[in-house]
Amino acid sequence: AIRQATDDDGLVAFWPRTRGSVWLTAGAYRFLVAAGRAGQPVDKAMLDRMATVLTSALRSDYPRLLTGEQYRERVAALLALAEGGKASPEYARELAARILPMPTESVAQVALALSRQPEPDAKLVGVVMDVLWSRVNLLSRDGRPVYAGLADIGGSALVLPSETRGLADVLAAAATAAPNDPRNAVLRTG
Repeated sequence: AIRQATDDDGLVAFWPRTRGSVWLTAGAYRFLVAAGRAGQPVDKAMLDRMATVLTSALRSDYPRLLTGEQYRERVAALLALAEGGKASPEYARELAARILPMPTESVAQVALALSRQPEPDAKLVGVVMDVLWSRVNLLSRDGRPVYAGLADIGGSALVLPSETRGLADVLAAAATAAPNDPRNAVLRTG
């Protein structure tokens, strides 16, 4: 199905013979990497082509980035490549330096991608995590912290924005970057 929905530029689309997107290609790549790790057969040539396309999409001048969602797509490509063991530490640092205008979900993905580098920069991960936690709303109920939403949710309908997915990305980043942080339990409950 992924092969049939891949356009001539190597980007995966929602349907065959339609225009693909970097965001969806990153998701498909992550799925195939996970399937391969689980011992399922994966088309290596298709995986390599997707990695090449996602590497190109890390560039800010990549022509197929969705207008208004450039950071979200670039970060999705970075995280996908990190999960496949092919992330560029230079692009990870560059995107980490640009997290302030990014949606919360993308900030979480930058933290996760940085944490998955062969030699993570703990200081840089800490800076990104501080920004990430500033975007998580926590309230006190009966003297205990409770999850009260993310600072921002939204985006183009083409990237299927949702608080649930954003929260899952925040929890994945927090659990990876700071597994003993007590706020992680609040996120899990949320």
